[in-house]
Amino acid sequence: FKPVTGKVLMAHIRQQLHIISVQQSAARFVPDEFLLYLNRKTLTEVQLGDNTQRVMTILFADLRGFTSLSESMTPPETFAFVNAFLERMGPHIARNDGFIDKYVGDAIMALFGGCATDAINAAIGMQRGLTQCNLECALANRGDIRVGIGIHTGDVILGTVGFRNRIDTSVLSDSVNLASRLEGTTKEFGAGIII
Repeated sequence: FKPVTGKVLMAHIRQQLHIISVQQSAARFVPDEFLLYLNRKTLTEVQLGDNTQRVMTILFADLRGFTSLSESMTPPETFAFVNAFLERMGPHIARNDGFIDKYVGDAIMALFGGCATDAINAAIGMQRGLTQCNLECALANRGDIRVGIGIHTGDVILGTVGFRNRIDTSVLSDSVNLASRLEGTTKEFGAGIII
């Protein structure tokens, strides 16, 4: 064995810290849960078409009246508003053993691999979390915001889609479509949550 100099050791430590930092940053874009479900240790192991079939609970949440609300804001205000809203909603999902698959504008698609009760508890927490949002809206002379949430449990295919230069994670199935439709029907029935 050759003795390791302090300089070499520090370079190695810096390199390892950088790798950890990159992995943590990547996890903000591709949830670690996806890697676990795909049986991959790192993002670099993921290939186009990797997939797994399983039963999951899907939660869709969408702001009601967001279009008219955003018309009264500047683009930077709209962006800040959406991020503030998502910042309040996300922790309810994480606290209940779910993870956010994707954001679509002001909407959230989240997945729960355990029991459906986790998604229901997250939805209840999200609805309760609107209280603080609405207090802030009142202070800014904006109307109350409402969220419609649809939840469904069923078989899904969780994996990667795209082409070799642009891969994304996705969840595909009739169960996903049904959860999305349930979220849409909250508008028709004036309901906060439909399961």
